[in-house]
Amino acid sequence: MVGIINAFNLIDGIDGLASGIAIMAATIFGVWFYLAGHIQFSIMSFALVGSVTGFFLYNVFGNKNKLFMGDTGSLIIGIVISTLVIKFNEFNIVKSTSFAIDTAPVISFAIIIVPLIDTLRVMTIRIMNGKSAFIADNNHIHHRLLLLTPSHLKVTLLIVFINIIIVAFAFFLNSISLNPTIQLLLIFLIGLTFSLLPSLILKFKLNKKVKLPQISTHYS
Repeated sequence: MVGIINAFNLIDGIDGLASGIAIMAATIFGVWFYLAGHIQFSIMSFALVGSVTGFFLYNVFGNKNKLFMGDTGSLIIGIVISTLVIKFNEFNIVKSTSFAIDTAPVISFAIIIVPLIDTLRVMTIRIMNGKSAFIADNNHIHHRLLLLTPSHLKVTLLIVFINIIIVAFAFFLNSISLNPTIQLLLIFLIGLTFSLLPSLILKFKLNKKVKLPQISTHYS
């Protein structure tokens, strides 16, 4: 829970990103809880979707009435999502319904893989550079992508879209009954590759001396 909560706090670096991932994750969990008959957690999921969607619109498209999430918002999202992850995995321990998922931990990991992998990556970089793991910097995936595409909305939509693709792939792996350890490893490697790709592209462009755009963001 602590890891997920802080991951959502750290991924909140540009407009709409933390809320966009939260909407995607809570929607997937909400649909499954509804289909599996766990209505109370379905309501919890869709309540989060509804409230965060309202925020998302004013955060991304607001001008005069723009809203910002802050630490309190991201931490609340983190604790709700972590609760949904735990219950999702607990309900799938006993395969008593037609909607039970054999590799629920892999699916839940795929759903929130972007904030988790990004947090792991940036903290590793900080420690390797002899800095505190919690010091703010611009090594997050959204910061790297903003140097390639200077639009908060485009970067947010790209990251959320890639996250959805990873989730779909995780469901596919579950459907073919692949070994759970192999499934988890594949999802981890895909997430890690995605998180490293923007930095590799930037390095290539810098070597080619391609002019990069200026970005507007805040560090986490």
